[in-house]
Amino acid sequence: MKACKLGHTEILKILLDRGEEYNKRNLLGISPILMACEYGQTEIFKILLDRGVDCNNYNKRGQSPLMIACRSCSNEIVIMLLDRGADYNECDGSGESPIMVVCQHGNTEIVMMLLDRGVDCNICDIYGRSLVMKACEHGHTELVQLLLFV
Repeated sequence: MKACKLGHTEILKILLDRGEEYNKRNLLGISPILMACEYGQTEIFKILLDRGVDCNNYNKRGQSPLMIACRSCSNEIVIMLLDRGADYNECDGSGESPIMVVCQHGNTEIVMMLLDRGVDCNICDIYGRSLVMKACEHGHTELVQLLLFV
């Protein structure tokens, strides 16, 4: 797990070659793929994909790899997940979708990727906050302007 977090690609390859389980979770329910998404470890992510890791591997809060990659603003990983058919409208256990998380963090590039894929931009969280409201709350002016014209 540490190899995934810290980006130690060669160590990960050795462990996987020796039979280490790549879908195994730690005590917090986090798998290597989720760890790679959270820490933006693109090369680790690619290695795990090449080994056939399950991209529908959720954590205990119902967050998918896409949700976690969006939260950590890992653009390259988001692209790879979208290309593999990740569900970009799916909400986690607290009712948030990937685009909601991105609006909080202000990554305009990921928002554009999701909009280009046809994400539901009229979605609201469980408190009734829209994407524009989330971007406003966090002071992301450029994103607010973008969302107002979608």
